[in-house]
Amino acid sequence: MVKRPAISRSAAEVKESRIRRLTIEAIRHNATNLAQAFPDYPPPQAFVEALIAAATSSTHQYTDTWGSYETRCAVSDYVRRFHPGVRTDPDKNVLITIGAMEGMNDALFVALDPGDATIVLEPFYECFVAQILSRRGVPRYVRLDEDGEGGFLLDLNRLESALSGRTRAIIVNSPCNPSGKVFTRTELEGVLDICRRHGVWLISDETYEHIYFNGHRPISVIDVDPDLETSVLIAGFGKTFAITGWRVGYLISNEEFVRNTRPAHDVNTICAVSPVQKALISLLGSPDAYFEALRKEYDVRRELLSEGLRRLGFGVNRVEGAYYIFAKVPQWWEGSGSKLNAQLSEGGFAVGVPGDVFFGPNGGSEFIRYTFCKQRSTLEQALERLRTAFQIMGVPCQ
Repeated sequence: MVKRPAISRSAAEVKESRIRRLTIEAIRHNATNLAQAFPDYPPPQAFVEALIAAATSSTHQYTDTWGSYETRCAVSDYVRRFHPGVRTDPDKNVLITIGAMEGMNDALFVALDPGDATIVLEPFYECFVAQILSRRGVPRYVRLDEDGEGGFLLDLNRLESALSGRTRAIIVNSPCNPSGKVFTRTELEGVLDICRRHGVWLISDETYEHIYFNGHRPISVIDVDPDLETSVLIAGFGKTFAITGWRVGYLISNEEFVRNTRPAHDVNTICAVSPVQKALISLLGSPDAYFEALRKEYDVRRELLSEGLRRLGFGVNRVEGAYYIFAKVPQWWEGSGSKLNAQLSEGGFAVGVPGDVFFGPNGGSEFIRYTFCKQRSTLEQALERLRTAFQIMGVPCQ
């Protein structure tokens, strides 16, 4: 008789993304997909042309494992462009990663030993917890307060009281997926102060840095900790330039942290895809007008989806940044957001992400997250399908 080998504890604890599974459900039921946040429109033509040029040249072999020097220089210049006065050395502070997801994995590899704790702020991006567990770490949850006006607030005293002797990192995501919150300078400086006094890493995911509204320009961790003594900046380009499938991002920190991150990156990926690194450079010099137009168009889509959901009875949050509506289910619905979302998916109407995906145990049941990183026609279709679904349920809609 063969004795079957055991599966590791980490593998048993880490679950695949529910968000990605919801895309499969949307396709199966022919429902409009406002769950997974990939744009349904093309990236800038300059990137496509640069990618073709890179693919038809000799750019097919490994780069330096931490990214080609040309790409690291371009990313360093890009960061300094939006954060003047910050010092980033392409050789000492920059690592090119396969998306922000890999950057977070690499950062947690350096920050955590098995059994160490990392604090995540509820609501949080789903994969943060899975990534902590994959490093045999322990997630600790600190819930943001609702401010009564559709926004969220961080209680710094509650955050500090959640630390223990095994806490090694705090993850901040600003602008936040899913809540749309942009952390204020006061909040971010407060988190940094806690980290410095307790010897804890501040890991800041700034994937949506260029997507913000009504003057809520995000403060970066690199603005409050320019030498990155205690901090790690992680970001990507998929959301800003509509290239989520090409998986390219970066990690920036102090020289010691980056030096210790490189081996983990090397043994897991060797390097980010060479032609994509090459083509990316064409985007990093995009004029200010590109980023302004991006925000303007997303603001229109934000209003379109927000107003449409309000008319259907959803509670709509204040979206300061990123491209999600973190909606509260209509008051007439007696079940959870998860049950409503499943019913709307199975009926072939529209799919969002249940709020409990973004909370620890027993949280988020009243929410559904809908993304507006779609064409206006896609958003209009989703709203019309939701209206039809509610009418079938016998609910009057405006």
